[in-house]
Amino acid sequence: FDGRDYRTVTALGAFHYRLPLGMSVTARGGRFLARDQGVRLEFKRRFQSGVEVGAWYARTDGKDTTSPGSPASPYHDKGVFLSIPLNSMLPMDSQATAGFALAPWTRDVGQMVLSPGDLYDMVEQPRRDLHSYDGMGNFGERADERNLPAVVRPQAPLVNPWPRFRLRLEQSAAASPSLPDWVRGAGLAGGAVLASALLDKPVDRYVARHQGSKLATSWSNFGKNMPIALASTAGIAAVMGDDRMQNTGIVALQAIGASLGVTVAGKYVVGRARPEENRGPWASVGPGYRRSDAAFPSGHSAAAFAAVTPFAQEYDAPWLYGVAAISSMGRVAGRKHWVSDTVAGGFVGYAVGTLLWKGQRDMRQPRSQLSI
Repeated sequence: FDGRDYRTVTALGAFHYRLPLGMSVTARGGRFLARDQGVRLEFKRRFQSGVEVGAWYARTDGKDTTSPGSPASPYHDKGVFLSIPLNSMLPMDSQATAGFALAPWTRDVGQMVLSPGDLYDMVEQPRRDLHSYDGMGNFGERADERNLPAVVRPQAPLVNPWPRFRLRLEQSAAASPSLPDWVRGAGLAGGAVLASALLDKPVDRYVARHQGSKLATSWSNFGKNMPIALASTAGIAAVMGDDRMQNTGIVALQAIGASLGVTVAGKYVVGRARPEENRGPWASVGPGYRRSDAAFPSGHSAAAFAAVTPFAQEYDAPWLYGVAAISSMGRVAGRKHWVSDTVAGGFVGYAVGTLLWKGQRDMRQPRSQLSI
């Protein structure tokens, strides 16, 4: 080891906030030893035995690019510490403590001088003694003093703020104007598509590793042909069923056609590449593919959900959505679509099918008339 001729001026301001159950939070801001400027946050808890356990995290403008840091993501100092009082281990009264910290070594950012004259550290223990028991420390102590309610203050419980916060949210929601159903539905669909986009890469990597297996091939063929089978079933119902089934079959065929039109328009607008192109989930269609062949949204998923939605709602058969969902995931198994493509297509088919089914249901309902 060797020393370096290094000089700097460091100045830090600290803010301490005490919490219940012996916990405290400290924020130190200013200029640290490496001439970096920023903030260091510390959290610790002191137990009745005097033992303190805590952690710190510093974020400054210093650029520490050594491992695990990198030029794109510099390292920020962090660590944990433990402090043990020696008073109970010695035959005499002592304010000495022994402690250690666990943190990466040879780091420059976020470092500060360990000053024994820190003002808060000097007054922290006397203040704690002043509010403990009779405030006289070990002077004139009685063996049963800790059992006297007039001496020992009850420990403040850690209050759970969630019930009151939830009540405030419920009151705010009740006072706010209600949104139309289609706005809430669009928000739900958009959130589901964004959430499913997180699965695009990991699911496609898994499917790519098992590409060519018997299960993947069978599932892909199932997803490719099931919308055709569902559309054929709707056509048979429209021709050979009773009045109720014929009407539902016609609505299903209309929903299939409308949803395919919506998905084709979406493909031209988004132009997303399919997984089989190996261009990534955010790339546009490559050579050899037209924008009508784009991945987002899935036409097969839209057709499957559009075909089953009128029957599921007319006959109260929600299990039909499971058939459409399994069919849609077959497109993912064949690497024809990303997960978010099928989710978006499913919402398109469901929305179109529900809209047309409700429209024809309202037309069938008798309306009150006044005859003279």
